[in-house]
Amino acid sequence: MSRQTRRALLRGTAVTAIAGLAGCSATGSTGSTETVANTDTGSSESTATERPTESTATAEPTTTVSSKPVTPAMHAASETTGFGVDLAGVPVVGDADATLDLYYWSDYQCPFCQKFEHRTLPKLVRTHVSEGRLRIPLLQFPNIGKNSTTLSVMSRCVWRQTRENTEAFWNWHTTMFEEQGFPNGDWSKRSNLLELTRGVEGVDADAVDACMEENRDAIVSKVEAERKRGQNAGLDGTPSFVVYDPEADRSADLQGAQPYSRFDSTVRSLLE
Repeated sequence: MSRQTRRALLRGTAVTAIAGLAGCSATGSTGSTETVANTDTGSSESTATERPTESTATAEPTTTVSSKPVTPAMHAASETTGFGVDLAGVPVVGDADATLDLYYWSDYQCPFCQKFEHRTLPKLVRTHVSEGRLRIPLLQFPNIGKNSTTLSVMSRCVWRQTRENTEAFWNWHTTMFEEQGFPNGDWSKRSNLLELTRGVEGVDADAVDACMEENRDAIVSKVEAERKRGQNAGLDGTPSFVVYDPEADRSADLQGAQPYSRFDSTVRSLLE
């Protein structure tokens, strides 16, 4: 079966199982269009973000920013942020001194995370990230099955190995989304993931395998804390996001594979 055929079946079958909307949930369903309150943690004000349906999530934004693949600058961090996210061991896209944080919870098996990675993330990197307005911690929210947890653990082991060669990590990260297939299917079995990893220059798959054996419990505990932080913020699936202003202690959330224009307007509103 070709990759194109597999992806078509994924979108026609697996996505139907998650209601055809713009995000993946633990139960295999997604939320309907509704208003989600976004608390301003620094004042009594609040904003509201629409949780999109598939039609609103895939609408093309009125922007000329390219969505072609991009390799971003990345850094390792160790602090716990003002929003209560522990960044130790978390890959972070962008500069350490960026004005805002965009916390991004994802699942490597979620097709809507793949959509965000392909359509929106490159535009954010070319604009707000490259201009120092935004950094993006890549947080884990494994919610589709046991193979999602395997991918979360593997991603952290790859990051441990490549923190000084972040391009290698990014190539691994994008490879996982490129190779995405049926949730919990053969593509996401550990043995196949290690084979895919062997094909990524700069990543030692045997060392990753050993790291997973030695550190699985600790990494799973860390990932579960990340997921719980997202749930405590009212997020219930992937992809989910919180844009946070540490200076003003304000935040706004977005859920689902929304277009660049929505991220752009949210970032700019917090910068005002």
